[in-house]
Amino acid sequence: MKKIPAIVFLTVCFSANLFAAGFSLEDFLERMNDNEKKITALEFEFKQDIVFTLTREKQTVSGKILFKKPSSMKFSQVLPDEQYIISNGKKVWIYNPAYRQVIVDSWAKWTKNSMVPASLMNFGNSVDDLKKNYEISYLEQDGEDTVLLLSPLKDNAWKLKLWISRDFNISKTVLTGENITVNTTASNYKINPAADDSIFNFKPPQGVQSLEMP
Repeated sequence: MKKIPAIVFLTVCFSANLFAAGFSLEDFLERMNDNEKKITALEFEFKQDIVFTLTREKQTVSGKILFKKPSSMKFSQVLPDEQYIISNGKKVWIYNPAYRQVIVDSWAKWTKNSMVPASLMNFGNSVDDLKKNYEISYLEQDGEDTVLLLSPLKDNAWKLKLWISRDFNISKTVLTGENITVNTTASNYKINPAADDSIFNFKPPQGVQSLEMP
C-alpha cells in the first residue's frame, strides 16, 4: 500500500459566512487577508482519509502539525505508524523511528515531487500569493461553514475544496485528483502557540542512518 506522509494545510484563518450578508468574493478574500496577518504560528490535530481511485485502497493518517511563518513546519504522525517531518523552510527531514532512518531533502524539491502536491505544499503567506497560483471561487454554504474551491492555474490535474468554520478555522479539506481523493478534518486549533526556531531543525539520534537526496 502506498504511503502519504503528511498534510499541510493553508496557514491562514478568516471570517466565514459573509456571503450570506451580501459580501462579494473579493470582500471575503480581503477579510481573509486581514485575519491572516494576525497569525504567526498555527497548531492543530488532524485526521486524513486517503482513497486511491483505481484500487479503492484506503489509508487513514492522523497526528498533529505545527506551522510557523514564513515556512517552518513540524509534522508528528501517529497513524498508520510513527513518523516525523520537519522543515525550516529550506531543508526537510523525514524521520521514521521504526526504520531508524532519516531522509534529508530540499523543501522546494520535496514538495514538487510529492504524490499529493496540493496537500504537501505551503500555499503562501497571503491572499496575493494565492491569487498568483490559484483560481479561487465560492461554492456554497454547508451549514455554518463556507466552502471555497481552489483550482491551480498551471495544473488542472487536481482541485481543492476548503470548509471554513464560523470560528475562523479550516474545519475540512477535500482534494480530488485523477487517481486519488484526500479528505482531511482538523481540530483543537492553537493560534500563535510558542514555537522556538530550534523545533524546526532536526538532529538525527545516535545510530540513525541519514540519507541525503540527490
